[in-house]
Amino acid sequence: MKTNISLSQITNVASVPECRPLKETRFWRTNVGLISSHMLQVLQAELEEHHGHTVADACMNSLVEHALYDYLSGRIDNESLLMYQLPIRASDIAAAIKSLNQLAGMEKLAVMFSLVEGITLTDSVRLAWDEIDYKALQPVSVSMLRSTPVHMDVPYVFWRLEPDHDDHPIPLFGFVRHFTELSGMTWKRFAKCISIAEIDFTNSVVKGTNHMCIFRPLVNTQAKNEERQCLGKQRCSRFPD
Repeated sequence: MKTNISLSQITNVASVPECRPLKETRFWRTNVGLISSHMLQVLQAELEEHHGHTVADACMNSLVEHALYDYLSGRIDNESLLMYQLPIRASDIAAAIKSLNQLAGMEKLAVMFSLVEGITLTDSVRLAWDEIDYKALQPVSVSMLRSTPVHMDVPYVFWRLEPDHDDHPIPLFGFVRHFTELSGMTWKRFAKCISIAEIDFTNSVVKGTNHMCIFRPLVNTQAKNEERQCLGKQRCSRFPD
């Protein structure tokens, strides 16, 4: 299918306030099917020149959102428009680093593990101990997991205690949305910012929590059914000798 509509004909683009600056650009009447990634970068630069990067970012974000609606409904088929990413600026990198530094404990571990392994935060918080292939992990990730407490009531690697429910352990599923709100950006953009910053997690000091956890050997079959509870500041390991 070939797209025969112009940028101005994308659903609601002509009426939403965020997209009004588009009307002043050379691309307003351009056929959507002809718009390339390079043209979008030129459009971004043109918007920034006349309106500043804040307005330009809001405009491009809104354009992509409305284009996605038309793509799903079959009106357009240009994936370059859907895949467009806003440029990474120094302020974005600083914001990403600040968000990372605001975290602690299991939440920070989950984020760092995701960054090192190149997976999403959703993948990390849903990761169970018995799903881990230790040989496939980066050395830094292995070190992180060595300092991660294991709770007897939670099969997932990353968890927290729920203070409103008598400190009952729960997975970090809800943390994904919280972190998106905290960082103010998508996980993909956040990871890109941290990558550009070239943060080295090798020497990161990772501390375990002070909650009940349990040791379950991976290899020693003789001790397979033995469980050793760790209380207070004692840490747990889940690695073979």
